[in-house]
Amino acid sequence: MNTEEMLKRAEEAGKLYKDIEQEYRQPYTIIDSGNWYNLAYKQAELIAAMAEEVKKREEDIQYIGLNDTKGNKMKIGNIVHWTDGGDELSLEKRIASRWDRIAIIDRNPDITFTVIDSPNEYTKNNKHQFGYGNFIYKDTARYLTIVAENIEEYHAKFKNAGECMAYVLKLQAAPTPEEIK
Repeated sequence: MNTEEMLKRAEEAGKLYKDIEQEYRQPYTIIDSGNWYNLAYKQAELIAAMAEEVKKREEDIQYIGLNDTKGNKMKIGNIVHWTDGGDELSLEKRIASRWDRIAIIDRNPDITFTVIDSPNEYTKNNKHQFGYGNFIYKDTARYLTIVAENIEEYHAKFKNAGECMAYVLKLQAAPTPEEIK
């Protein structure tokens, strides 16, 4: 429901309330309880619509304006895997020689990627933070893949960066919805 529809429903509820109030002011009038029920129903409907709109707007605020390798919208708090290439290498060789990183997306105040895991001990232990403005890979659709909605989900899904990298390789091998069409 958009803002215009919510305002219309709020006006309807307000008008109904005024009608009930007007009836109540008349001497010796029996107030129809159906009107009160109808008002309560309209108010509950309006509150639910407003809550849905707030949720939608919050989701829009969380979206950072970038999409991953599968076309998914990247949001604040998502965990992403990124690589500097080497897609032709086997998983074992990538783990041994590449600087694949697992990072959480944040705004600080600009978009940042803070490393939370990596098969490379130096990268893993130093928890580097990369600002998107200084990011080497502007072509995110080619290098970044969402692997979890948040850090809790990441730790529940993967024991280590190697498992995450194997998961990403499987994802990359799967066709995108556009490729299926």
